[in-house]
Amino acid sequence: MKMKKYYLFILLFCIGLLISAIEPKDYFTWILEVFPAIIGCCILIFTFSRFAFLISLISSFYSIVLFYLL
Repeated sequence: MKMKKYYLFILLFCIGLLISAIEPKDYFTWILEVFPAIIGCCILIFTFSRFAFLISLISSFYSIVLFYLL
């Protein structure tokens, strides 16, 4: 059940990126804005198993980061 929540976070992140990619004023600026968010999301995904002992803290952190990125 807990892993489904993280898949939902990733899905919401991707949907947010797709929505923001629809007719931006300038695609270069859009790439500069979303590039740090994509890098941050990749870091969180790849380091998730290393910090699995902090599940509750990580869960709240993922929620805060997702809210910030959207």
